[in-house]
Amino acid sequence: MLGGWVRAVENHGIRQLPYRIKSRYSPEGERYQDAARFTSLYFDAPVKTKVQVEQALSLNEQVMRATFLRPESVEDEVRILVCAC
Repeated sequence: MLGGWVRAVENHGIRQLPYRIKSRYSPEGERYQDAARFTSLYFDAPVKTKVQVEQALSLNEQVMRATFLRPESVEDEVRILVCAC
């Protein structure tokens, strides 16, 4: 990694998915997931580090999908930090 700061990690628990998702790495072949564990990771890092995190998540068999979002404003970032405490 090239550096960065993890601000917060939130575990949202296991939730039902809005639609079935096919597992990428399934030893049985056709296996679909109806539920998944949702987590949020809030971090500050350079763009190169974000790219490395995306690559690491894409190689992990347990990660079905990863989404990266940027806070729209400084107020959003402050709100996220306050809610994570």
